[in-house]
Amino acid sequence: MKAATRGLAAIVLAASLAGCQGGYLLGVVKSLLTEPTVCAAGHNWGPLGNTARYYTYRTKTTKTSHTDLPGAPKWGDARAFAIASLGDNVYTAGYCAVTFAAAPVACYWANDVRYDLPGGVAPQGARALSIFISGQTIHTAGQYYDGAKHVACRWANGVKTDLAGGSGNACASSIVVSGGVVYAAGYWNDGTRDIPCCWRDGTRIDLPAGSGGAAACSICFSGGSQFISGYYSDGVRDIACFWTDGVKTDLPAGGYDARACSLCVLNGSVYVAGYSDQGGDTACWPQCRCVFLLGVTLRVTLDDSARPF
Repeated sequence: MKAATRGLAAIVLAASLAGCQGGYLLGVVKSLLTEPTVCAAGHNWGPLGNTARYYTYRTKTTKTSHTDLPGAPKWGDARAFAIASLGDNVYTAGYCAVTFAAAPVACYWANDVRYDLPGGVAPQGARALSIFISGQTIHTAGQYYDGAKHVACRWANGVKTDLAGGSGNACASSIVVSGGVVYAAGYWNDGTRDIPCCWRDGTRIDLPAGSGGAAACSICFSGGSQFISGYYSDGVRDIACFWTDGVKTDLPAGGYDARACSLCVLNGSVYVAGYSDQGGDTACWPQCRCVFLLGVTLRVTLDDSARPF
C-alpha cells in the first residue's frame, strides 16, 4: 500500500461515523511501529454492554487485531472516540459508565491502563473526544455537564481547563499542539445557534459559517497553515466544509446533507472525510473532489467484530 493510499484509507476510517454491525470505528491514527500500522479506536457492542477497544491493521503483513480496554463492568458502557500513538505506546480517549443509566466519566487509556478525567455531574457526565501527545503532556478535549449545560474543555495530564463558550452547550471535538500552542476545535452556542470555533490557548476564535447552526469537527496544521473540517447549515441542509486559516471552502455532496468529520494534509493535498445522507454513505473528498464510498472501496476489514461500514 503506497503512503498516499495509506493516508487516504486512514482518513476514511477516521471519519466513518456509520456504525458497523458489532462495532464502531470513530478515530484513526497512523502509527509507525515496526511497520506502518493503522490504529482505529471505537467500541464493540455486545448484549451485556459496550466495550471500548482499539484495532490495529499492519499494512505490510495485513495482520489485524484488536485490544479491549478496561472500563465498564457487565452491563456497562465504555467507548473510545480518538486515538494517538507515540513510539510503541497507544493512547485512546473516550468515556466509561458503570451502567447504561449511569453518568459517563471522561477518561483516556495509555495502552490498557485507564485514567479518569475530572468534571461532569449526573446525568450527562463527561466525554473525552480527542487526544494528542506533545512531549510529556497528554492533551485531551471534550465536554462535561455542569448541571445546566455542556461545557467545552480540555485536559493536560488530567488537569481540566474550561474553554470559553456562551449561554448554551459547547464542545471541543479535536485538539492539537502546534508551535507550543494548544489548539482545540469545536462549537459553542449563543442561545440561538451553534457557532463553529477554534480555541487558541483558550482564546476563542469564531469561524465564518453564515446564520445557521454549524460546528468544527477536526483540526490539523501543515506548512504553517491551519485546517479545520466541519459543517454548517444554510437553512435547508447541512453543508460539509473546511476552513484554511479561517477561509471556508464548501465540499460538494450532490445536494444532500453532509458533514466533514476529519481531515489531514498529505504532500500538500487536503483530504477531508465525512458522510452524507445519500443512503447513509461515507464520503471522502481528496483534494476537494467528492467521492462517495460504496461497498468496501478503500475499506479495511479489521476483524470478525468490525464488518464493512
